[in-house]
Amino acid sequence: MHIKRISYALILLFFVAWSAQAKPAARWVELHKDADWNKFPDSEIQRFVGRLQYLEGSADVGFVQRYNPYKLKLKVPGEAKGALPQVMDVYGRSPELKSFRGHNVEIRGKRVQMEVEGQWFDEIWPVEIRALD
Repeated sequence: MHIKRISYALILLFFVAWSAQAKPAARWVELHKDADWNKFPDSEIQRFVGRLQYLEGSADVGFVQRYNPYKLKLKVPGEAKGALPQVMDVYGRSPELKSFRGHNVEIRGKRVQMEVEGQWFDEIWPVEIRALD
């Protein structure tokens, strides 16, 4: 009888813990609050929608001196398919980004294209993020 109760208690505890997993905020979350590099005029801010991915890898700077572990797999409307790449790097390592990994998100930020050591990078410099699912 006690084993049965313990089993039920463990199953219930598992489901409570599973359902209580942190879900990302549906409200806008400001990123890199103390940084100077993300203070853009509203005219330069764009909206990016897609699934935020995190790619494990070395945080050390590589051959081209650039590494961004966060990627946004874009959901691009048909008329804009050629204007944006399918996946864009999301600049920065803000701790707030962790809870959004694997979720559909909307990012407000600036698209930055730059050349570093002969390689072109197309990045999103995020100002705010919110969950869409």
